[in-house]
Amino acid sequence: MKRRVAILALLVVLVLPAHGSEPEQAQAPKEIFEEFFEEFLELHPSYASTIGDRRYNTRLTLDILPEHRQRQSDLYERTRTALARLDRTGLTDRQRLHVDALDHGLESYLEGLRFDHHLLPLAPGITLQARFPQMGSGRGTHPFETVRDYDDFLARIDDFSSWVDAAIANMRSGAAAGIVQPRSLIEAVLPELEGQFRVKVEKSPFYLPIENMPADLATADRERLDAAYREAIVQRLMPAYRRLHRFLKREYLPATRDTISLSALPGGRDAYRALARSFTTTEMAPEEIFELGLAEIARIEGEMTALKKRSRFAGSLPSFRRQLSADPRNYHRSREQVFAGFEEIRARVSEALPRLFPRIPKTGFDVRQVEPYRAATAPGAFYERPSADGARPGTFYVNIRGQTYPRYTMETLFLHEALPGHHLQIALAQEQDELPRFLRHGYFGAFVEGWGLYAEGLGRELGLYTDAVQYYGRLVYDLGRASRLVADVGIHHRGWTRREALDFLGERHLDWAIREIDRYVAMPGQALSYKVGEREILNLRRRAETVLGERFDVRRFHHELLRDGPLPIAVLKQKIDRWIATERTR
Repeated sequence: MKRRVAILALLVVLVLPAHGSEPEQAQAPKEIFEEFFEEFLELHPSYASTIGDRRYNTRLTLDILPEHRQRQSDLYERTRTALARLDRTGLTDRQRLHVDALDHGLESYLEGLRFDHHLLPLAPGITLQARFPQMGSGRGTHPFETVRDYDDFLARIDDFSSWVDAAIANMRSGAAAGIVQPRSLIEAVLPELEGQFRVKVEKSPFYLPIENMPADLATADRERLDAAYREAIVQRLMPAYRRLHRFLKREYLPATRDTISLSALPGGRDAYRALARSFTTTEMAPEEIFELGLAEIARIEGEMTALKKRSRFAGSLPSFRRQLSADPRNYHRSREQVFAGFEEIRARVSEALPRLFPRIPKTGFDVRQVEPYRAATAPGAFYERPSADGARPGTFYVNIRGQTYPRYTMETLFLHEALPGHHLQIALAQEQDELPRFLRHGYFGAFVEGWGLYAEGLGRELGLYTDAVQYYGRLVYDLGRASRLVADVGIHHRGWTRREALDFLGERHLDWAIREIDRYVAMPGQALSYKVGEREILNLRRRAETVLGERFDVRRFHHELLRDGPLPIAVLKQKIDRWIATERTR
C-alpha cells in the first residue's frame, strides 16, 4: 500500500500515551485491546481521521516531539505488561493469536524508539510537508462536509506550524550529532515546499475546499470561511512553508551528507537491522535478504527468457525488453484511455473474484489521478484506505507521467493496489467488527505489502495475463521488487553509493524503480516488505496444498489468511498451521 508508504504511516499501528496506573487485576484481552486503541487514536489524531473518526480533527499527529516519543514508550511498556499478566490458559486460540500480534508489534516499536529517527523528519513525498496539502485539499482524509469540518481544519493549521518548528529544531539537533539526511533528499524536498508558497491563493490545494463548498452551507458561513481560508493560507501556511524552505536552503543543506546509507550514520547499522525486522516481521538478517533478492532475480529473469522463447524472439533478453517497451501499441495516449482501461480490468476481475474469495468487501474504491502538486515525488501507483464506515471509499491513485502510459503494467498494478490486493485486504479487515480495532485498522508491512504482491500472482487464476505483453508487465514489476531487496540492503547495510544503486537497477532496465530511488533512501527497510511477505504467503499456500491435497480449497485458504487482518509472519504461520491441521480432519 504504497500510499501512506511514509515511514510515519508505516509505524502507525501501535502507539499511545500512558494514563492512569497499572491495574491491580489482570484485564481481559478485549479490554486491553480497546483501551490501547482508544488512547492510540487520541495520540494519533491524523490516523483517527484516516479511519473516519472525527473526534480529534482539530489536531495533527506530532510524533517528532520528545514528549510524544515518551508517551509512545510509556504505552508500549504498559500494554506489554498488561498482556504479560494475562492467563493464557483461559484464552481461545484466536485470542492468543491477537495477543501475540499486538505484543510483537509493541516489541518491535519499542526497539525502534531506541534510535533517533525523529532527527530526520523530512523526506520527499512521504512526510508531513508533502501529505498535509492532500489532507487539506478536500480529497484526503480530513472531511469538508460541514462548517465544523472547515473550522476544524483551520485549527489543524496551527499544529502544522508547530510541526514545522519542531522539525527545524530536530534537524538542528541532528546536524550537531552528525545525524543528517542525504543531500539528494533535501534537494527533492525544496521544490515541494516552493510549490506551497510560490503560488496564488486560488491555486493552492488548501483553497480547493472553498471552491468546492457543499451547496447547503449558508451564505454567511461561505463568506466567513472564504475570508478565513485566504487569511490562513497567506498568514500561516505560506509563512510556515517559506520558513522551512529558508532553513533547509540556508542552514541544513550545507550540513547534509553525500552518502545515502543509513549505516553511514551513528548507530545506523543497528537501526537498519531493527527496521528490517520491523518491516519484514521476521528475524532474517540483511545478508540473508540480499541473497533472497539475488535468487529471485535469477528466477524471474529465467521466466522472462522462457517468455521470450515462446514469443519466438531471436535476440537477447535486453533487446526483447526494449522491443516490448518501445512498441507504441503497448501504450495509452490519453488520460481517458488509461482510466477506461482500468475500469475494464475492474469489471473482469470483479466478475472472477468469487472463484477465489468467499467474501468481497462492501466498501468501494475510486481510481484517481495523482494531483499535480505531489506527482513529482509520488510513486507510479498507490492505495489509500477507506474510512471505517465506508463513507469515504478507498482510492487507487495512478501517477500518469508524460504523454503516454504503459498498457502492459495496468493489470499488475490493478491487482496489487485494488482487487484482490490492498483494497480487498484492507476493506475486508475494516468490515470485520469482531476483530480488535488495532487489527481492523492495523499494518504489518510484510503481510500488507506481501499480500499485494501475492495478489499480482493471482492474475492467471482470475483470467488476466492472457497475452505475452501483460505477463511481461507482471514480470517487470516482480523483477523490480526482487531488485529492491538487493538495492535496499546494498544501500543501507553494505554502504552502496547512489551511483552503485542506480547502476544495479539500470542493468535490469527498471526505469520505474530508478525513479523511486529516493524512496528507498528515505525509507530504509520498507522495500523489504513486499518480496519477503509474498514468499512467506506462497510458502504457506504450497504447504497447505501439499498437506491437504484434494481437500485444499483456495477460497477457504484465502478466507483464513485474511480473516484476522494483518499479522506478523511468525503469528501468521502458527495460525495457518493450526488451520491446516483442522482442515485435515474436516
